[in-house]
Amino acid sequence: MNPAAVLAEAGRIESQSAAELARLRWHGRAEYERGYEAGRRDALAEEAASRREAAGLVARATAGPSHAELERRRWTLRGEQRTRETFGQPHPGDYPGNGAA
Repeated sequence: MNPAAVLAEAGRIESQSAAELARLRWHGRAEYERGYEAGRRDALAEEAASRREAAGLVARATAGPSHAELERRRWTLRGEQRTRETFGQPHPGDYPGNGAA
């Protein structure tokens, strides 16, 4: 082979290698982006599931009666609404005992 043919062959090999390298870089970048997007979708789905679970816990924790209703029940004695001051007083239907003590 003469020097011109060797240089021509070297140029062809170099351009082929550069084209192959560009193709590999393009495919590598495409695969990276596909993996990145898949990971992002998975993370968002996991976060959404976690939020739904937390919302369910909150809904179950707050499903009972309100604080005002619990306080109303707390101060009701035998169907009669009492206050803090009257709660300890005898109920009209209480047994008075056998007389004075």
